[in-house]
Amino acid sequence: MSCNNKTHKLVIKTLGSQVERYWINLDDGQVETDATVLASLEALIDEEDCFEGNVECVESQEWTYGIDNSGTDYRWVDATYELELSDGTTWTWKQTAASNGGWSQQLTEWASANQTEADNAGVAFFVEPRFIDNRNPTNIDGTSNGANSGLPGAPSSVIAQALFDGGMSWRYVNFQVCPGQPVPVAARLIAVDDQGSGRTPPALPFDLTAAGPVLGPIQKFFVCRSCGKEPIWYLEDGVTEADAGQIPNCYEPCGVLSQLPPPPTSDCTFEIDVACDNNNSDILSDFTNTITRRAKICNGEQIAVDYFEADPSDPSALIPYELVGDFVDCATG
Repeated sequence: MSCNNKTHKLVIKTLGSQVERYWINLDDGQVETDATVLASLEALIDEEDCFEGNVECVESQEWTYGIDNSGTDYRWVDATYELELSDGTTWTWKQTAASNGGWSQQLTEWASANQTEADNAGVAFFVEPRFIDNRNPTNIDGTSNGANSGLPGAPSSVIAQALFDGGMSWRYVNFQVCPGQPVPVAARLIAVDDQGSGRTPPALPFDLTAAGPVLGPIQKFFVCRSCGKEPIWYLEDGVTEADAGQIPNCYEPCGVLSQLPPPPTSDCTFEIDVACDNNNSDILSDFTNTITRRAKICNGEQIAVDYFEADPSDPSALIPYELVGDFVDCATG
């Protein structure tokens, strides 16, 4: 990267994690060493003119969506799901025997299939299987109570909390969407042609819980495309080189994002509550604890309710539950 004013040029060279940074005096071509001059030159870093010609100012913001697998079964050998986008596009993906190793394997297959479909459709999605710790949603290390889920956590604690509030439970498919792209608005199970050793499927089509959008912050970067074989990315200060994990998936020239329309929203949302089934009894000890109720709300009206319980073989997964009595507060009935 080089940064020019009338008398000096800033040069930054990188070799791996090593960064060499100095000012060249344009009068004699030598490295500037005068401390007073250097201090005045450093003040120019904040001036946009300093970056003209060699470095591009860009900004990034990603929209995050989630699709949850509650109510499905990883043991199904042949199942078909459908994803609907805000522009009316739909695509389907298959669940095969590759999912039969467990819930994490199921979400891994789902994410891979949706990434392939997005690539084929020319949609800028970045799709991954991820994990939210229901016990502590802001924990994003992929664990819960010390147990490893086998999947990475949500992209940030803010995103994790927002997706959890939107109904994502434990394992889910995470969609990072670039601004201006169509976005996921609904997902559903549409067929189970071979349930293998899994449970009988619910009535079809069965809506999957979907959450989003969660808008990330607008982040500014400077990128130099002529500083080496690969572009070099710098953080907003124009000096600190970005780590690989900080380089955005998508970006626009500075000032563009604030002019773009907000992401489309779905007509339907989900509200999640956890309480008890009283099993038609007033005795608290007769209650079935930790039942999850999912209400689907479309255009302000509740149109469907589903109930789930923890999978006996893996409490970090939810399976369908048939309510016996009333859905009540566990402490008071």
